[in-house]
Amino acid sequence: MFLDDDIAEDLRRWADERKLPLSPEEQRLVLDDLRAQLDDRVRYYAKQSGNKAAVGQTFESVAREIIERTKRDIRTAIETYMAGFRQEEES
Repeated sequence: MFLDDDIAEDLRRWADERKLPLSPEEQRLVLDDLRAQLDDRVRYYAKQSGNKAAVGQTFESVAREIIERTKRDIRTAIETYMAGFRQEEES
């Protein structure tokens, strides 16, 4: 799954690159938080995309767009979290 594989690896890599101490427990909490938000985010984009299918886009293309937008949001959330994590460490 995207969160368990790609994002978990990205999170570890970003923490290493920024030399931030991110414990396995903290990583699990971040992934659990993202997982909890996932359904709402997908529903939000599905609602926004509802008219696109009506104007000729296929279900598959709309679904791909929703998935890509959701993935982008997840990566942005991780980057925001890491920026905040660094600020906490510097304080």
